[in-house]
Amino acid sequence: MSTRGPLWLRMGVGDRLDHSATEDHKTMPNDVITSYRMFSSIRFLRSSYCPRRLHTSARLHNLAEKYADKLQKRAAEQGKTVDELRSSLKAKQRPTLVAPEAAKFIEKTKLASGPLRSPELARKDNSPVKPLAEIMDLSKILATPHTAAQVAALWNTYHSTRGMLSASIPLSTYDALLASARQFPAFVLPLPRDVPASELSDKADGADVAKRAHEFHFMQWAFHGAPPPPTMDPLSSILSPPPNPPPQSVNPASSTILFTPLMEYKLHQTFATPALVLTHYTDLAGSHGIVLLRGERTPSSSSVNTGCNPRYILNMQDAHLLSLGVQRFYLAQTAAAAAAGGSNQIERAQLLRTFHERPDEFVWEELLRHTDPTDF
Repeated sequence: MSTRGPLWLRMGVGDRLDHSATEDHKTMPNDVITSYRMFSSIRFLRSSYCPRRLHTSARLHNLAEKYADKLQKRAAEQGKTVDELRSSLKAKQRPTLVAPEAAKFIEKTKLASGPLRSPELARKDNSPVKPLAEIMDLSKILATPHTAAQVAALWNTYHSTRGMLSASIPLSTYDALLASARQFPAFVLPLPRDVPASELSDKADGADVAKRAHEFHFMQWAFHGAPPPPTMDPLSSILSPPPNPPPQSVNPASSTILFTPLMEYKLHQTFATPALVLTHYTDLAGSHGIVLLRGERTPSSSSVNTGCNPRYILNMQDAHLLSLGVQRFYLAQTAAAAAAGGSNQIERAQLLRTFHERPDEFVWEELLRHTDPTDF
C-alpha cells in the first residue's frame, strides 16, 4: 500500500509478536475488554499446587516410627524428653534452612517476573496502560541526551520486528487529537474489502475488476492519567517521596483507542474482542515534545498457543488504515486542517459531529468517500 500521509505516522511492520495476548491487553480498560481477563488467579492456583505435599505428613510419621529408638536414646543422653529434643533441633536448623529457602523463593520470583522494579517503574495513577518504563529505559534516554528524532528511531526500530504499529507524534498534533477525542470519544471507520468477480451478479460489468465492499470497525477512546516526567535516577522516588498531593504533571493525559469489528461489538458489546489497540504514551511530551504511539493487534483464536508465528484478526495493512482513519477524521476539526483540505476536511468534521449529536441523520455511505489512504 502507499506510504503517503503525515510524516509522523511511519508504521513499523514485523513478523512476530513477542508478547502474549494476555500481557499485551491486560493494560486495557476493564469496561471494554472484559473478555481478556485470562483467569490469572486460576493459573496461580494451578502453578502453586504441589501434589507431593499430600504425602508429607505420612512420610514424617513413618520416619518417626523408624527412628523412635534412636531419638529416645539421644534424648536420654542429653537428659531431655523426645519433644524437647525435637524442639532444640528445630531451633538449630531454622537459621540454616529458612534462609536458603527464602533465597530460592526470591530467585524464582526474579526469574518468573523479571528483575525487581523500583517504584519509579510503577504507575502512580490509576491508568491500566503498561508503563512506558517497562518498554523503554527512560533513565538512559535522559542520562545520554537523545533528540526527539533519535527517540523516535529507537521506538520504531524496537517495534519493527514485533508485529506492531509504532509512531512518534508531535505534541501539538496529539493535543489536537485529544481535544477532538474528548468531544467525540467514539466513531466507526470502514475497511475496504475485495469482492471476487465470481461473486458478483451477472449484470456486473468488467469481470476482471473486483468491486469493493467494506467492513466497519467501532472505535472507542479511553483517557488515563498524565504520567509524571521521567527522571535520570530510578531511586529518586525512594529517597525523595513525592509530595502529597503530588504536583500536576506537565505531560498531557495518555490514551488508548480500541477498534472492534462492528458486528462483533453488536453481538457482545463490552465483552467484544478488540482487533487493534492503539496506546499513546505521553511520558516524553514535556521533555522531548513527542508522544509515542504503539499499536497492538489481537492474535486470532486459532493461532493462540500454537507455538508458531501467530495470525492476527487484522493484518498490518488494515491496522495501518485504521490508524490513518483516526488522523483523517479527528484532525479534521482543526482550522489548519480545514484550510489545507478544503471541502474534504469539512465533510469529515461534520460526519464526526453528526455521529454524536444527530445519530439519526448519520449516513454511513458518506464515509466511503473518505477511505482513500492517500487522501489527506
